[in-house]
Amino acid sequence: MQKSPKNKVNKRKRKETGSWVLYWTFRGRRYSKSVGPNEQIAEQKRSKLEARLLPEDAATISTGSAVPLFKAYASEWMRQYAEVECKPSTIAGYASIIQTRLMRPFGELRLNEITRAEIREHIFTLMRSGLSRNTIQTQFVL
Repeated sequence: MQKSPKNKVNKRKRKETGSWVLYWTFRGRRYSKSVGPNEQIAEQKRSKLEARLLPEDAATISTGSAVPLFKAYASEWMRQYAEVECKPSTIAGYASIIQTRLMRPFGELRLNEITRAEIREHIFTLMRSGLSRNTIQTQFVL
Protein backbone atom coordinates (compact mmCIF):
# COMPACT_ATOMS: atom_id res chain seq x y z
CA MET A 1 0.00 0.00 0.00
CA GLN A 2 1.41 3.38 -1.00
CA LYS A 3 1.69 6.10 1.65
CA SER A 4 -0.06 9.41 1.07
CA PRO A 5 2.18 12.45 0.79
CA LYS A 6 2.39 14.74 3.81
CA ASN A 7 -0.59 17.04 4.29
CA LYS A 8 -2.75 14.94 1.97
CA VAL A 9 -6.42 14.86 2.89
CA ASN A 10 -8.40 12.04 1.29
CA LYS A 11 -12.16 11.88 0.91
CA ARG A 12 -14.36 8.84 0.55
CA LYS A 13 -18.08 8.19 0.40
CA ARG A 14 -19.47 5.80 3.01
CA LYS A 15 -21.51 3.03 1.41
CA GLU A 16 -23.84 2.61 4.38
CA THR A 17 -24.84 6.24 4.90
CA GLY A 18 -23.89 7.97 1.66
CA SER A 19 -22.03 10.71 3.56
CA TRP A 20 -18.55 11.91 2.64
CA VAL A 21 -15.68 11.46 5.10
CA LEU A 22 -12.30 13.21 5.14
CA TYR A 23 -9.21 11.29 6.31
CA TRP A 24 -5.78 12.71 7.15
CA THR A 25 -2.70 12.14 9.28
CA PHE A 26 -1.23 14.90 11.41
CA ARG A 27 1.77 14.52 13.71
CA GLY A 28 1.57 10.75 13.49
CA ARG A 29 -2.14 10.47 14.38
CA ARG A 30 -4.90 9.50 11.97
CA TYR A 31 -8.05 11.65 11.92
CA SER A 32 -11.41 11.47 10.18
CA LYS A 33 -14.36 13.83 9.89
CA SER A 34 -17.77 13.25 8.36
CA VAL A 35 -18.78 16.23 6.22
CA GLY A 36 -22.23 15.26 4.93
CA PRO A 37 -23.79 13.93 1.72
CA ASN A 38 -22.77 16.76 -0.66
CA GLU A 39 -19.58 16.01 -2.62
CA GLN A 40 -18.95 19.67 -3.52
CA ILE A 41 -18.99 20.72 0.15
CA ALA A 42 -16.75 17.76 1.00
CA GLU A 43 -14.25 18.86 -1.66
CA GLN A 44 -14.29 22.47 -0.38
CA LYS A 45 -13.66 21.34 3.19
CA ARG A 46 -10.96 18.93 1.99
CA SER A 47 -9.03 21.65 0.18
CA LYS A 48 -9.38 24.11 3.11
CA LEU A 49 -8.13 21.51 5.56
CA GLU A 50 -5.25 20.47 3.32
CA ALA A 51 -4.13 24.10 2.97
CA ARG A 52 -4.27 24.60 6.74
CA LEU A 53 -2.15 21.60 7.73
CA LEU A 54 1.51 22.36 8.38
CA PRO A 55 4.24 19.99 7.27
CA GLU A 56 5.15 17.60 10.08
CA ASP A 57 8.77 18.68 9.94
CA ALA A 58 8.03 22.41 10.20
CA ALA A 59 9.83 23.70 13.25
CA THR A 60 8.38 27.20 13.13
CA ILE A 61 5.28 28.85 11.84
CA SER A 62 6.12 30.88 8.80
CA THR A 63 4.15 33.99 7.84
CA GLY A 64 6.63 35.66 5.56
CA SER A 65 9.81 36.99 7.13
CA ALA A 66 8.73 37.53 10.75
CA VAL A 67 7.32 35.14 13.31
CA PRO A 68 3.94 36.53 14.47
CA LEU A 69 3.01 37.59 17.98
CA PHE A 70 0.87 35.14 19.92
CA LYS A 71 -2.07 37.57 19.91
CA ALA A 72 -1.91 37.96 16.11
CA TYR A 73 -1.66 34.21 15.60
CA ALA A 74 -4.53 33.54 18.05
CA SER A 75 -6.71 36.05 16.23
CA GLU A 76 -5.89 34.51 12.86
CA TRP A 77 -6.49 30.99 14.23
CA MET A 78 -9.91 32.02 15.50
CA ARG A 79 -10.78 33.52 12.11
CA GLN A 80 -9.44 30.70 9.92
CA TYR A 81 -10.20 27.64 12.03
CA ALA A 82 -12.62 28.17 14.88
CA GLU A 83 -15.12 30.33 13.02
CA VAL A 84 -15.14 27.90 10.08
CA GLU A 85 -15.21 24.56 11.90
CA CYS A 86 -16.86 25.17 15.28
CA LYS A 87 -20.28 25.91 16.72
CA PRO A 88 -20.94 29.43 18.07
CA SER A 89 -20.84 28.22 21.68
CA THR A 90 -17.43 26.59 21.11
CA ILE A 91 -16.13 29.75 19.45
CA ALA A 92 -17.28 31.78 22.46
CA GLY A 93 -15.53 29.35 24.81
CA TYR A 94 -12.28 29.48 22.84
CA ALA A 95 -12.39 33.28 22.71
CA SER A 96 -12.92 33.42 26.47
CA ILE A 97 -10.02 31.06 27.21
CA ILE A 98 -7.67 32.95 24.89
CA GLN A 99 -8.63 36.32 26.33
CA THR A 100 -8.75 35.44 30.04
CA ARG A 101 -6.00 32.83 30.39
CA LEU A 102 -3.53 33.13 27.51
CA MET A 103 -3.29 36.76 26.37
CA ARG A 104 -1.76 38.17 29.55
CA PRO A 105 1.22 35.80 29.76
CA PHE A 106 1.78 35.16 26.03
CA GLY A 107 0.03 37.92 24.00
CA GLU A 108 3.08 40.12 23.38
CA LEU A 109 5.52 37.25 22.78
CA ARG A 110 6.46 35.97 19.36
CA LEU A 111 5.57 32.31 18.85
CA ASN A 112 9.20 31.25 18.71
CA GLU A 113 9.84 33.02 22.05
CA ILE A 114 7.31 30.94 24.00
CA THR A 115 9.23 28.16 25.73
CA ARG A 116 8.08 24.95 27.36
CA ALA A 117 9.32 26.33 30.68
CA GLU A 118 7.05 29.39 30.34
CA ILE A 119 4.07 27.20 29.48
CA ARG A 120 4.83 24.89 32.40
CA GLU A 121 5.15 27.88 34.77
CA HIS A 122 1.82 29.25 33.53
CA ILE A 123 0.16 25.87 34.15
CA PHE A 124 1.54 25.83 37.71
CA THR A 125 0.24 29.38 38.22
CA LEU A 126 -3.23 28.30 37.09
CA MET A 127 -3.10 25.27 39.40
CA ARG A 128 -2.09 27.47 42.36
CA SER A 129 -5.03 29.76 41.57
CA GLY A 130 -7.38 26.86 42.29
CA LEU A 131 -8.34 25.66 38.81
CA SER A 132 -8.80 21.93 38.42
CA ARG A 133 -6.43 19.85 36.30
CA ASN A 134 -9.26 19.09 33.87
CA THR A 135 -10.01 22.80 33.34
CA ILE A 136 -6.34 23.55 32.74
CA GLN A 137 -5.94 20.59 30.39
CA THR A 138 -8.99 21.68 28.39
CA GLN A 139 -7.51 25.17 27.98
CA PHE A 140 -4.17 23.91 26.71
CA VAL A 141 -5.73 21.56 24.15
CA LEU A 142 -6.43 24.68 22.11
